[in-house]
Parts: sequence; C-alpha cells; structure tokens
Amino acid sequence: RQGSQGSAKMGRSLGSPLDGHAALKDLGRIVSEMSNMKAMMREMARSARLKQQEDIIARNQRAREQVKHEFVMRNVAKQIDEQREYLASQASKRH
Repeated sequence: RQGSQGSAKMGRSLGSPLDGHAALKDLGRIVSEMSNMKAMMREMARSARLKQQEDIIARNQRAREQVKHEFVMRNVAKQIDEQREYLASQASKRH
C-alpha cells in the first residue's frame, strides 16, 4: 500500500491541488490507525480484566480447598484423640 502511494506522489509538482488530497488520505490513514490502536487497547484491557477475574476465582477455589482440607484434618485428629482416650479407658478397666 505504501509503495503505490509513493510512486503516485513522485510525478506530481509541488503545490498541485492533489497535495491536499494526499494530506487528507494521510490524515485518514492516521485516524484509522489510531482507531485500530484504540480497539486493540480496549481488547487488551478486556482480556486483562478477564485474566484478573480468573485469577480471583482460582484463588478463592484454592482457599475453599484449604479450608475443606483443614476441616477434614481436624476431624481426623479429633477421631484419633477419641480413639486414644477410648483405648486408654479400656486399658485402665483391665488393670
């Protein structure tokens, strides 16, 4: 695209009415590029927000798993203690 524009400009004398047209085309191209960049930045921001939400969800999931694990381990420890007390009471009854 750039190459064809360059060759078209070469044959023109400076100050011809077509120079205004070329400037408008350049301006149009710049506006279009800025619009594309804006869209790209919007998309990047959107994907960053999504990534952040996914990270939060994953962190909450890990926290829930941790709490569940601690709950299970407490129950296991309680059962072991009760078993120990029961065995101790059985042993004292025998003696």
